Amino acid sequence: MRRQEQKTKKIIKAIILQYLLHIFHVER
Repeated sequence: MRRQEQKTKKIIKAIILQYLLHIFHVER
């Protein structure tokens, strides 16, 4: 369970990063 939680957090972080990069790209 502990490992699954870390994996999910990593995935969420990656998604947020991609989302922010996308917004930054669109803003420019």
